[in-house]
Amino acid sequence: MALEFALKTKNDIDSLKQILLSKKYEDNERIKNLSASMMALSNFQPSLVTMENITASGDFELISGFEYREKLIDTYNSYQTTSQFEDILSEYVNQYVTPFFFENIRFSDFTFLQNDFIKNPEFENIVIGYDALLAQKLKGYEVTLEKLKRLNELLTIANTK
Repeated sequence: MALEFALKTKNDIDSLKQILLSKKYEDNERIKNLSASMMALSNFQPSLVTMENITASGDFELISGFEYREKLIDTYNSYQTTSQFEDILSEYVNQYVTPFFFENIRFSDFTFLQNDFIKNPEFENIVIGYDALLAQKLKGYEVTLEKLKRLNELLTIANTK
């Protein structure tokens, strides 16, 4: 699940950020392993086909109950927002993380090409930026999951009537 993967990555990035902010650069192996977490992205791909079909057909009035319609729209909007968070983080990795790593890390074994790059303020900034965007994405996952639960509860109630 994308949420679980993102939570594990957030934990890794929080640890890396702590190491960098406390200037404990001697743990190269741990820094190397935690840094690799920034290269892996979760894949959140919500299915929006049903909502797109309903919208395109103009048959929203066929969905009885204003509350149900409202929750359906709200849930799909949340899906789209969370997908945008995914795209923003992916773009950040492509624009900042990957180029920095290309200059400083051998990808075949993730060894450091320049041992002091971990002390570079640019690396610290990249980690802090990644952490902020990942936190935003996690919040999106959590909000979307909560909206989906409420929509499912409403559907369950409607189906028991």
